[in-house]
Amino acid sequence: MSASPKSAVTGEPQSLAEPRKQQPTLIYFESDELARICTAGMARFFRRSFENLDGSFPDSGGVVVISSEPLLAENYEILHAPNLRLLALCEARFREPRLDGVVYSYLPPQTPRDLVERMVDNALEHLHLTFSRRDLNERLMAVTGEIHQLNQIGAALSSEHDTGKLLEMILTKSREFTRSDAGSLYLVEAAGPEEAEANQPARKLLRFKVAQNESVTVHFRESTLEIDDRSIAGYVALTGHIVSIDDAYRLRRPFPTPLIAALTRTRGIAPSPF
Repeated sequence: MSASPKSAVTGEPQSLAEPRKQQPTLIYFESDELARICTAGMARFFRRSFENLDGSFPDSGGVVVISSEPLLAENYEILHAPNLRLLALCEARFREPRLDGVVYSYLPPQTPRDLVERMVDNALEHLHLTFSRRDLNERLMAVTGEIHQLNQIGAALSSEHDTGKLLEMILTKSREFTRSDAGSLYLVEAAGPEEAEANQPARKLLRFKVAQNESVTVHFRESTLEIDDRSIAGYVALTGHIVSIDDAYRLRRPFPTPLIAALTRTRGIAPSPF
């Protein structure tokens, strides 16, 4: 079975990738003199004023250092965000409960700068752990859903007696799991009398049996391939190895058999033996 993963350009789902590492963002208010002075020497962080951000924060989140309860109240709707952590420089907790609830930690105004910087690191680490837990929960939900679908497929396999419908189902579910725009399924079969060579052991062929494509309508016709390394499908059937190709037009080894004859550009290919 071969599949063409969906392109990120189209906005379709794709496999998870490692996020790009960004310098942590440290945010302060220009009108908050205490926070502005306290954060002035923290060169390890990407220091930005709240006013220059125009309410748009980086996806990686950031830490806001603030010393004024009225300033927080004025910007509560913006600062009450899951990707922000607030450090308050003040002698006592904020009086209003909803404002107190968004503060990650309180520090006395006279706290040395290096200790404030250490608390910024702690807040960023907490933010990172929160994101990691969310990502793990999303992955767990996806895996749980796939296991449920596999159980459904197993039940369908035992009840479906129409081979054609069964193969279509296998390919459809395989494309769903791999998030592929198109896919094809090959069957290993014995060569017919007209294809067998005289006085030679019986050989096997690959039959191009099922094809699916969401982007374009492609005329499908069954055909056969030799099980050898002259084609990608033949190579996978011969070796039993999974082949991962990021770009079908830039193969790392020569496969002269044309694979795609459609009005669309194929990117990745992931042929797998069953």
